[in-house]
Amino acid sequence: CHNTQMKGGAAEECPITFYTNRKCPYAQRVWIALEEKSVKYSMVEIPLYGAGGKPGWFMELNPKGEVPVLKHGTNVVVDSNPILRYIDNNIPEPGSLQSSSST
Repeated sequence: CHNTQMKGGAAEECPITFYTNRKCPYAQRVWIALEEKSVKYSMVEIPLYGAGGKPGWFMELNPKGEVPVLKHGTNVVVDSNPILRYIDNNIPEPGSLQSSSST
């Protein structure tokens, strides 16, 4: 499960699927967070450009066609900041992504 890379389609063997493109800096933020928290997930690479465009099944997940997208069970979260908050608040893995403030 952890860091499993799939080519197209949903990865059903893991409860968390991360839809990304490695060249997208916003998706890289989420990828780092998943790794930092040792979250078990499947990764699906989405082409950003090309003659075929983005797959129809991906456009159903996120009609804007942007990465990153995180699917956790039936929950679908789009955009890096909401995904980072979702990971920190809803995925019971070690560590927190929130910075601790020193007062």
